[in-house]
Amino acid sequence: MKKEVDYEAATEYDWTLFTIEDEKAYRKILISMPYDPKLAKFFHEQKQMQRKENSRRDRYLINRNADTVSRKRMEQMALNLYLEEEQQKEEVDAVMREMERLNFTDKRRLEAYLYEQKTFREIAVRDGVSKTTVYRSVHMAIGKIRKGIMRSDIRS
Repeated sequence: MKKEVDYEAATEYDWTLFTIEDEKAYRKILISMPYDPKLAKFFHEQKQMQRKENSRRDRYLINRNADTVSRKRMEQMALNLYLEEEQQKEEVDAVMREMERLNFTDKRRLEAYLYEQKTFREIAVRDGVSKTTVYRSVHMAIGKIRKGIMRSDIRS
């Protein structure tokens, strides 16, 4: 059932209209920003598309003949999906741990670039430095994160 929503009348995001993944990824960021009805509509549409895709996939799996998809194969597919999701969580956790190790300035610039989608020029103006300095800072921060993840992978 399609949920009718008046995005313009709302004053804050309705998290039930978000996919679980989108809520986890964007909740902290969106709470700190003013409510945007276009963004709310976008995330709701993403959830609706995901529901349709899940429904199609489920119907396909249910309608397939039991001879062609064994129970063991179905269990293996479910396990693979679970393992992929767990691996993605571990990768995100590793990136977040490495971001916490960055110095304040690099972390702030990287977050402005990635999360706030500010340009190098905008960050440079805010920090009172050159665009090149910000570029180097952001790219070095990304390099430090990669290096830290590689180090932790080697130790594992």
